[in-house]
Amino acid sequence: MNDNDIEQIASRILRDNLGAFGFQGSEVRSEIDFDGSPVVRIKARYTDANAPTKAISKSMHEIRTALLREGEQRFVLLEGEYLGDQQIDEDVN
Repeated sequence: MNDNDIEQIASRILRDNLGAFGFQGSEVRSEIDFDGSPVVRIKARYTDANAPTKAISKSMHEIRTALLREGEQRFVLLEGEYLGDQQIDEDVN
């Protein structure tokens, strides 16, 4: 899968799970991790500093499950970016 395909899946799941916490969008990058393995890094941007760990963990699990169903075998790393009161334009990657 390419980064755009993954971003569409991840964004839908993150919006469902983090929408109530000011989810503003996500960014997906394919990378090679420290041991040379290919990974998918997903950054979720949200405005609520109190986004619960449970919602973030649930998102991680659902993204990984959805990607596996599509044949994506790479490990997924999910990180959050707290935006405070600022909001980003949906078109910005």
